[in-house]
Amino acid sequence: LPSYITTLVSNPSQQSQLNDLLQLPSMSPLKQSLTSNPEQWKRFMASPDPESSLPPVFPMSGSTRDNISAAFRNLLLMKVFRWDGFPGMVTGFTSAVFDPPAVSNTQKFLNLPPVELGELVQEEADPYTPLMMCGSTGVDPSPHVDTLARTQKVMLLRVAMGSPEGFEEADKAVTAGVRNGQWVMLKNVHLAAAWLVGLEKKLHSLQLEHTANPKFRLFVTAEISPSLPSSLLARSLVLVYEPPPGVKANLMRTYVKPSPSPQALPRERLHFIAAWLHAWIQERMVYTPLGWSKHYEVMESDLRWAHSIIDYWVDTVGDDKAKADPSVLPWKALTTLLGVCIYGARLDNAFDQHLLRAYVDRIFHPSCFKPQFKLASAADGLVLPSDGSPAGFTEWIHQLPSDETPEWLGLPRTSQSMIKARSGEEILRKLVRIQSLEEEVGAAEEEPQWAGKLVGTMGEWLECLTGKQPISMKFTDDGNPVVRALKREVPTINKLLQEVRQDIEALVQVCQGADKPTNRTRTLLRCFSKDILPDSWLKFPCLSGMPIAAWVADLGRRVTYLQRLCDVKLDALHSVPIAFGHLLFPESFLTATRQAAARAHHWSLESLEMTLKMGVDESQPPSDPGFNLSGLWLEGGVFEGGRVRPLTGNLMSSPLPTCRIVWQKRGEVHPGLLFPVYLNSARAVVLCKVHLEVDPSLPAEAWYERGTCIMAWKGE
Repeated sequence: LPSYITTLVSNPSQQSQLNDLLQLPSMSPLKQSLTSNPEQWKRFMASPDPESSLPPVFPMSGSTRDNISAAFRNLLLMKVFRWDGFPGMVTGFTSAVFDPPAVSNTQKFLNLPPVELGELVQEEADPYTPLMMCGSTGVDPSPHVDTLARTQKVMLLRVAMGSPEGFEEADKAVTAGVRNGQWVMLKNVHLAAAWLVGLEKKLHSLQLEHTANPKFRLFVTAEISPSLPSSLLARSLVLVYEPPPGVKANLMRTYVKPSPSPQALPRERLHFIAAWLHAWIQERMVYTPLGWSKHYEVMESDLRWAHSIIDYWVDTVGDDKAKADPSVLPWKALTTLLGVCIYGARLDNAFDQHLLRAYVDRIFHPSCFKPQFKLASAADGLVLPSDGSPAGFTEWIHQLPSDETPEWLGLPRTSQSMIKARSGEEILRKLVRIQSLEEEVGAAEEEPQWAGKLVGTMGEWLECLTGKQPISMKFTDDGNPVVRALKREVPTINKLLQEVRQDIEALVQVCQGADKPTNRTRTLLRCFSKDILPDSWLKFPCLSGMPIAAWVADLGRRVTYLQRLCDVKLDALHSVPIAFGHLLFPESFLTATRQAAARAHHWSLESLEMTLKMGVDESQPPSDPGFNLSGLWLEGGVFEGGRVRPLTGNLMSSPLPTCRIVWQKRGEVHPGLLFPVYLNSARAVVLCKVHLEVDPSLPAEAWYERGTCIMAWKGE
């Protein structure tokens, strides 16, 4: 590779993939471009829009076949160089395959209009073909059926599934609908997957007998779930409902009315701000775990409750009084009901709840009636219109630009690249699993076709564990809580190391035909072929969907690090940097340090809280009974000049210098903001909370909106 490429592509895995590509004869133009156009490739690697800045190594300007070939090669380039551009290239490849140049824009596969439910019910559905309406999280398709039934003046029987009583009611409703020609809607059937098998058989029997009323229609709503019976899906007309992406589309769905009123009333302004809050919450879900620590189920019914609460309090005060003096509105009641009872009740992470409360308090405030009120502190142009009527707000929504940025949601601009990269990894992981399933279907009865391919891969995994011996501890002070915590780690990782080696070696023997398969090796083979970690290996928390190769390499690093830590003398534990993210159970380690501090000072555990001291001089002996920590990463900021500052460029995280945890008495005033320390980038496990000083140029809530946090393990 040219020397500048090894600087731009620093990941060894990506470098290996690029070398493999360059060996292919069809990739000779890539080698020429890398050699002759270094500045073009440097701009591409630094560009925030990789899809449009990819060097034209394989231009799409020929026949349909040539365009498909070029699109696929560009897809490979993006996979190697820029994960964040991979989803866009997948779209380009799909378009090249399904939409040749001769196809008009209205008929393109990726631009098909949404299905009209009324036409589908009348023209394609029949009494024996259910309409399976699958919605993603937070989307409820049932109101579409309710509206259609009212429009066509049809009796609609509704049954909520999920309980034994629901099964009996559903059977009665289907029987009545078949007999009387009524419509039946079974809601949330993913909660009753076993019962659906009987429903499919009943519909099949009715079709053979032709006894159903021609007007009967069956609607079935469910979340997208693998538990839905494939036989029922094959019989049904399947509709998938997803929320339109973006804040503008969300507001168009939840606020825009057919004929908006020109009258400006306080309740209308508050209704719009509630719709904005609803869109803000839902769109931050797209950036999980950066926007929120996890996905939460926020429904349109929450917005309807918010509007009803606003109406109640405005009616209590009166529109005229609220318009003359907005401060007379019960803002505390509004913010508490919205931020705690309605939307806050959906959130179970303390920092997510704090972020929501802070944002609700900021936008539901008397200042929202003033001119130039900004909905997003970091975004330009998102200022509430002076015309406070529904017509004015509708016009404002229509004028929003289509190129939305994460800054509308308070997130850094670079968060878009992070989400695209994760989406690209997930797409590729699913493609690998689909390919494995197809090969399994066409495989021989005894041995899958891909079994032989795994032998080389498993050999690479064993190389990652070469030289890794069982860990031995030299500590003898069992009275020290930290020593006891480390001693609990050693047998667990030793047993896991032995189990992983034995499993891989046993499966190699099976794949080579030297041994017969067992139930365990068959299970391993199914997992390995789909790049899924076996349940028996999950002895410590790791990232969901982590590739096996990355997990095995990480296990090897953990073994090496723990052995090095166990070789340290007992007296040096307080001064040596401890990468506690590499421990199997970092929570136990933190608890042990707290117990050690309580024992040393004769304090109670309840009276202690943790302080994080930054910039530790490792050359100086410690002056307190704390512990040095290393390997921490700060996401959403960089630590410079003794405080956290905003990141610049395309970076999303930065390494923290070696710091020191010290347990002190509660009650002391700590400067700065309280940030969570998560186990890893999934943000599923909160290890502790620490105070850090921040750049005062940003308001406090902006740091929480940006998703700033500390990670104990980032991965390599």
